[in-house]
Amino acid sequence: MPAFLAGMPEVPFRPFSVMVPLLGPSLGIREVLLGNDDYLLLTLALVSGVTFALLLLESALRGFCAGHELLLDEGPTSRPRELGRAWFLVLCSMLLLFTLGPAFQDQGPAFRVALPQLLFVLLPALLLARWLGIPAWREARYPLDNGAARPCKPWIPSLLRGLAAGPAILLASSALAGLQEAALPMPAAFRHAAGEALAGFPMSVPVLVLLLGVLPALSEELLYRRLFLSRLLLVHTTRRALVLSACCFALHHLSLWRFLPSLVGGLVLGGLVLRTGRLAPAVLAHALSNALAALVVLPGSPGEGSELATVLLSTDPAPAKLAIAIGLGVLALAGRKRWRLGIQVPAPALA
Repeated sequence: MPAFLAGMPEVPFRPFSVMVPLLGPSLGIREVLLGNDDYLLLTLALVSGVTFALLLLESALRGFCAGHELLLDEGPTSRPRELGRAWFLVLCSMLLLFTLGPAFQDQGPAFRVALPQLLFVLLPALLLARWLGIPAWREARYPLDNGAARPCKPWIPSLLRGLAAGPAILLASSALAGLQEAALPMPAAFRHAAGEALAGFPMSVPVLVLLLGVLPALSEELLYRRLFLSRLLLVHTTRRALVLSACCFALHHLSLWRFLPSLVGGLVLGGLVLRTGRLAPAVLAHALSNALAALVVLPGSPGEGSELATVLLSTDPAPAKLAIAIGLGVLALAGRKRWRLGIQVPAPALA
């Protein structure tokens, strides 16, 4: 959160603020990019950042060395350690995206999108899988609140749920963006910067689908739903684990105006994983939502100017969009058995 706040122009670059952990180094990087030559404050930010980093590193190494043998345990003692490692990698991914992501904005369109995803999302996810001793691409064991493993649903119905969840996320995000625009309008400078960041992408349909649909879906679902959510479920209840993973997924997008739509998307994707016991439906839904948005919203895209583009870009909240999104969401997540608390409740016997 301190690093997230440093992206706001209203946060001042002063001696007090540069002493705050994470906020100081992030403000220092911001001021260097803006051309600030206040070397005294920049040095103070560097020294405070290095000091806090060394203290945290020393604490982390102590904990790792003390509990290294517990990594192979499956007992309750190792669960907080596994969750701590998951939190560490997720927060590192956010911090890397925030501090180093802007360095790629001057690259070509493909590198501007692909490199941050590969280096700051997919790589931390693979490191986390290796750190925890978990196969990265094999189906995870998502535990129930009673300690049993959540059974995997059949493939075809699970993928059909993913196909319904993708448009549901897209329409819900569009409707929530309209509501948010009415309550908290995006500044013109932010809107212009977002338009420039999206300009210049290759308009080949396969390239758009791969760069803006498949790659983010694979890397983000692996980090947040395959690894992070499965570790949260070891310690927290299903409901709390789902909300925590969705909140972190929303913060990962590093935008106040994308937080609410991303939060809803994270809840739907997490619920889809918990409902089916599989990661593939969430990857399919995520990729479908991103790809549809890219194909109709980006300037020069094949669907630019279409009726769907007009609906998605409209700032009108349009209750119809929400109604369709809710209907598709119900199709994706509904079931005859209760899963809200992660406990399978049998139907009462008939007299």
